[in-house]
Amino acid sequence: MIRKTLNINENTGELINETIKQFKIWDEEKGLLWRSKNYSTKMFQDIHLSDFVDNKQDFANVHLLAEHIYKQTNVIMVRVNKNKVRFATLDDISNILNLHIKNVRKFINNMIGLKIIAKRIDKVGDRKEEKYLLNPLFFFSGKYLSADLYFTFKDMLSEFLTPWQCKLFEEFGNIKGELIVGKK
Repeated sequence: MIRKTLNINENTGELINETIKQFKIWDEEKGLLWRSKNYSTKMFQDIHLSDFVDNKQDFANVHLLAEHIYKQTNVIMVRVNKNKVRFATLDDISNILNLHIKNVRKFINNMIGLKIIAKRIDKVGDRKEEKYLLNPLFFFSGKYLSADLYFTFKDMLSEFLTPWQCKLFEEFGNIKGELIVGKK
């Protein structure tokens, strides 16, 4: 396999250099390159959920919900059948967490207040669909941070992105105004 790496100046976005590396599926020192193309959920070692959530039950519940985020979106979803998923409702979240609906509402509102979870209401045709997203600083289910996620969690994400990266989202968001969700 071949990997091409581009080194880019974080302030200007200019290409500094590029390197091309060849690597193997099996390496005698490193072992097996395992599930490199599978969908996965990442956690980042420099950002600790425990710094934001001090209640162990809430901490565990967020981890349980992270098992249900959909690839590339960070939306909490449930599988309807082998080929179909849908946005998780509060009832679905109640089943996932094994909590009474009243406690789920309290938990979700608390996590929204901590900016761990965001609630979005999107208009699809004549109906409105409610969805819950996990902050990609804590759990991330893709390779690319979407504008949708950036604008949903902009306040926290902008602390971890370079000014140049934020500018890219701001320019894109001004073109695609419907993606700016902070005021919904």
